[in-house]
Amino acid sequence: MGTPWGFSNRSLVVCQYHKEGEKDTDDEGSYWFVSSERGCEHYVKKLQKNGTIDSDDVIALNLINMQYISPAKDPKTGEKIKGTWLKEVSMWSPVGSIPSFAISILASRSAASCEKMIVHLREERDGKLKN
Repeated sequence: MGTPWGFSNRSLVVCQYHKEGEKDTDDEGSYWFVSSERGCEHYVKKLQKNGTIDSDDVIALNLINMQYISPAKDPKTGEKIKGTWLKEVSMWSPVGSIPSFAISILASRSAASCEKMIVHLREERDGKLKN
């Protein structure tokens, strides 16, 4: 199925990595999520060859997406305090033919992901998660 006028069909192939902080370390209670296209180049060729990805598709870029969540600590004492640190780094591009208004929408949604994660964590903490 083709995409609407002004857009190119695109695919994104990434590897994902998850890591939880080890017990009795400064990282205890933390969680890392990282995804990247780096190291997936051979998968793109394989998926194009077997027809999973159309050879005409634009391959979008996900250089890095990283989220780090950890219990908040007092910067002076290092003691845990009420709260959660959430840090995010994201560097991506949809590449190819795409109108600028669509790029603005994608960038806004990407920037809002930290805020959505905070809302989710608060709802989980307060037992208010919606199924």
